Amino acid sequence: MMNDQLESALLEACNYASSRLFNEVGVSLESVRNLNQLCQTYQKEKKICLFTGAGVSFTGAKYYQTPGWWDLLIEIYGVIYPELTGLSIISSFKKLQKKYSHPWRMASFLEKEAGRERFTKILCQLLYNRITKKDLKLRPIGADEDKRLPISYLHHAATLNAVIAFCSSIRAIRTHGCFVKNTKVHAVLTLNYDSFLEAGATQKYNAGCFKPRVSKEPPKKRWQLPVYHIHAYIPYGGQKPATELVLTTKSYQEAYKNGGRAREIIDEHLIKFSTLFIGISFDDELLLQRLEVLAKQDAAKNHFALIKQGMPNKLLKCLESAKILPILYSCHEQLPTILGYIYKLGLSPHNYIQVESMVDGKIRKVRDVQISKDQYWEVLLFNKV
Repeated sequence: MMNDQLESALLEACNYASSRLFNEVGVSLESVRNLNQLCQTYQKEKKICLFTGAGVSFTGAKYYQTPGWWDLLIEIYGVIYPELTGLSIISSFKKLQKKYSHPWRMASFLEKEAGRERFTKILCQLLYNRITKKDLKLRPIGADEDKRLPISYLHHAATLNAVIAFCSSIRAIRTHGCFVKNTKVHAVLTLNYDSFLEAGATQKYNAGCFKPRVSKEPPKKRWQLPVYHIHAYIPYGGQKPATELVLTTKSYQEAYKNGGRAREIIDEHLIKFSTLFIGISFDDELLLQRLEVLAKQDAAKNHFALIKQGMPNKLLKCLESAKILPILYSCHEQLPTILGYIYKLGLSPHNYIQVESMVDGKIRKVRDVQISKDQYWEVLLFNKV
């Protein structure tokens, strides 16, 4: 009897300590167990995947404010019909929303109105023109030939910056850090058309190790981290045209049918790897249906999702049926702290980093230095930001 009481007291104390710790990180108390399980998965499994949505590229900064899907559609609508201004755009668009109540249907209508080529061009301009530097507001999209996201944008996009850090590791320290991919991250899957993740990593770490892909095939170079754009993407820098974008109801259905690109990429990765969803609202009907199908397989993995509190219970139940464990947080500013907490659990207690310098005209190892887990994450997170 005494042993039972002791075990119960120890368990209660452990749960209380975990709750306090995870509450400091910023998740809700009901999510403590799920976050704990995610941390264990990250530590024990060789690799995981990340699955990102529009929320990753979001920034509340006035100049850079990244639009949601409906906001982007109304901006496209305003460009297609320049004769409409101010409130008349909003009023007219809301009337259309009653008829085309789903974003894919609205996009189908707008593409038909503008023509596919013009529609894609408008989308490209609206995504990338908003990230130009303040002193070059009319800078052409192709001005960044090395495909680097402006540091000022990266500074305001805290979640994007943290995801890039999470997918990276330190190889050595020179005048600036020398960074490579995080070997515990197998790949990033994304619903986004923008290539901010890749361009941000190139800017942040002076290395183009994040490789955009539109098929399930991995990059040819093993040191590159594949970023699979499930709905295709608009190349950053403007030198290459966007192709095969999933923009309309028809292309959306094609992407998720048997043999479709989105379905192949999802199946290839989520069957094999536990996956962490970040910045996704889960309002893509066919995506959610596919995740529920995969969850019924015998070898199905548990997946996790970082979700802001307030998601409808109906949708949370859908995630449960898809074996996606929600981790609820109260504000987006907490995401870098949560990702940092998970990342640091995968680090060794003693991290030795190679210091390199120019010796006799060549970069050579000078010595090794020991840094703490907190220092390691801070170097990744705050480099150039």
